[in-house]
Parts: sequence; C-alpha cells; structure tokens
Amino acid sequence: MSDDPQARIAALEAENARLREVIKAKERIATRALASFQQRALQMEIIRQQNEDLERIANDLAQSKDFVRKIEESARLKSEFLANFSHEIRTPLNGIIGYCDLLSQEEGDRLTAHGRKDLSTIKANARTLLALINDILDLSKIEAGHTELVKEIVDVQALIDECAATLREHLKGKDVALRVYVASKATRAFTDPLKLRQIALNLLTNAAKFTDFGEVNVSVVTRGDGLVLTVEDTGVGIPADQLESIFEKFRQVDGTRTRKAGGTGLGLAIVRELCRVLGGQISVKSTLGRGSTFTVELPGALEVSEDDAPAHQSSTSMRLSRAAPAPTAHDERKVLVIDDDPMVLALFRNALEREGLELLTARDGIDGLRQAREHKPRVIVLDIRLPDLDGWSVMS
Repeated sequence: MSDDPQARIAALEAENARLREVIKAKERIATRALASFQQRALQMEIIRQQNEDLERIANDLAQSKDFVRKIEESARLKSEFLANFSHEIRTPLNGIIGYCDLLSQEEGDRLTAHGRKDLSTIKANARTLLALINDILDLSKIEAGHTELVKEIVDVQALIDECAATLREHLKGKDVALRVYVASKATRAFTDPLKLRQIALNLLTNAAKFTDFGEVNVSVVTRGDGLVLTVEDTGVGIPADQLESIFEKFRQVDGTRTRKAGGTGLGLAIVRELCRVLGGQISVKSTLGRGSTFTVELPGALEVSEDDAPAHQSSTSMRLSRAAPAPTAHDERKVLVIDDDPMVLALFRNALEREGLELLTARDGIDGLRQAREHKPRVIVLDIRLPDLDGWSVMS
C-alpha cells in the first residue's frame, strides 16, 4: 500500500463507496425479503382465517343439515300423528252418522218434527266435522309420503257428473246455476280417479262455498296429450294481494265472508299437492267481487302406454280374485265384519240383523282369517288398522 496519505484516503473513499453500494444492495435485498416475508405472513394469516371460516361454515352446515333432518323428522312424525289421530276421530264420527241413520230409519215416524230436526242437525254437524278431519288426514298422508298413485282408465264424464251431483246438494237454497261441459275428446283419461275426483270436488265445493248467486261452471278439455280442468264461479273473488298465498296450508282469504263460510283452509292446499302428485299444476285468476277461475293442467293424462294399462288391470284382477272367491262357495246371508272397535261392530249388528242377515264379527286379523275360511261369508268388511295382523296383510 502506498504511504502517500492522499492515495490512502482515495483508496479508503473508494472502498467506502463500494461498501455503501454493497450495503445498499443488501438493504434492497433485505427490504424485498422483508416485503416478501410480510406478504407471505399476510397470506398465511388470510389462509388461516379462511380455514377457520371454512371450518366454521362446515360446522354450521353440519348443524344446519342436522337441524333440517330434525325438522323433516318432526314434520314426518307430525304428519303420521295427524294421520293416526284423524283416523281415530273418524271412527266415532262415522259411528255417530251411522246411528243417526239407524235412528231415523227405525224411529223416524215416532219422532216429533223438532226431534227429527235435531237428529238432522246432529248428522249434519258430524258430517261437517268428518269432512274437516278428512282434509287433515288427506294432507298429512301426502306430506308423510303415504299417497299411492294408482292410474287406470277413467270415465271423466261420469266422474265429473258425480261431482256435480254432490255439488248440487251444497247449492240447495242458493240462486246458483251449475253448468258442466266435458269435451268429446276428454271423456276418457288415464290417471288416478280418486285423486282427480278429489281435485274436482274440492274446487267445486270451494266455488259453491263462496258463491251466493250467479253460476258455477266446470269444464274439461284437452290440451296436447293432457287434460285441463277449469272451475269458474261468480262468487266473492279473491284480493290480488292474496292470490299467491291461497294454496298454502291453513290459509284463508281474510274477511267476514270467509269466516262465515268456515273450513280449515286445507282444501286448496290439498288440491295443489294432489296436482303435483299427478304431475300437473294449478293456477288461479280472480277479480274481487266478480268471481274466480281455477285451472288444473294434467300433462300426459291422455296417454296410455302398452305397459301401464295391462299391468294395472292385471293387479286389479289379482286383488279381486283374492278378495272375492267364487260366489258358489259363499253363504249368501253371512256378513263378516273384522274391526277392533266395539262401536263399529255394534253399528253393523244393528244395521244388518234388521235386514235378516247373519253377522259374524272378529276383533283382529288372525281371527278374521279363521272365520272367513270357516264360514265363507258373502261379504267381508275389513278395517285396515288391526292388532296382530293388519288389513293389508289379511287381504294379501
């Protein structure tokens, strides 16, 4: 190294400059490294938070699924309870109606006019309550998934005529005309007759309930391969803001007119669910004070596949052959009633013995089968809900 101070100073300054550049370069590297570290730390924190959020969402989802499962189970149990409860209520109600009929037939001439009126009132109220219970039972069956779809070839004209005959009883005392139209191409269909009948009857009954004068029109026409059932009335109509909710359970149009008409608010809900079961839909148009029009569309109701009809006919004939052996093997005077309710048995005894028929009774399915084989009765009346062996098992 030179001893020249100036040279040494210059060399030191050059070294210092180089070191400063090195330090600056290191600082830049450190800054970038720190920024990268901070970015990665931030990303890790975000990932951690996301993991916590995902875990919380997963827990919430699991709890929600469990909650939904519990709700569905609760709804199923509720529907089954309502079905069982409604069945137990229907039995005594049918007994009341039956005894009213017996009393009217046997003692009608001996009753005073006031007594006959009271008896008629008892029967009418029992029928009203039975209709309400039937609504609850029908809807609970649908919600519990116990509704079986049984399609067959249906005489639509006859079915609608039957519903119209029933409706005329509801229209007695009202200035309401009932008009029926079934297009020639719509007189036969392939669908479930019980469900189609209930849809038509519920809509017609609803129309009669809210129509005091004017007319109720029911028509059935074809549209493509389907049926279109329309029920139109000139009744009170439905407010526009309530059209979307009238098919909900227990929903009734507000107002004194609706409360006067009564009902559970289940009729239209049942119609909507039955339409869904049949693969169709229902819609409504209404003008307040001028009336309502309900339209049911059932696509495919005119189609009969080669497999459908024969299969149904075959199963039907099998059921009939099991339920009704050859008439020559029967005692024409014997009737077997299989029911675990003593009131039902007593009602049948009172009704049948006065007609000169011999009544056989059984309180369970096993005894019922034994008596059926032993006595070979002409008619068997069978309850479905039986101890030991239920009605379905007895028939099978």
